[in-house]
Amino acid sequence: MADARCVIPIVGFTQSFNISVAAAIALYHAQRDRLARRGRHGDLSPEWKATLRAVFYLRSVQKAGVLLWERLQRSSK
Repeated sequence: MADARCVIPIVGFTQSFNISVAAAIALYHAQRDRLARRGRHGDLSPEWKATLRAVFYLRSVQKAGVLLWERLQRSSK
């Protein structure tokens, strides 16, 4: 029932990798492939970083909307 199958060639006397080593190898090569195709890391712009940080704060703080509204009210006076 897997979506895909991945084969990692093994050189030497090792017969298999544990799951953490196999995942690390696969992720390393996926990152290297992406970097080679895009020519850069593909980092977010400063505006997107700030937007995502704000969304995180709004979702992780109880009554964030109320606190933000009160803060905006105080700063506008």
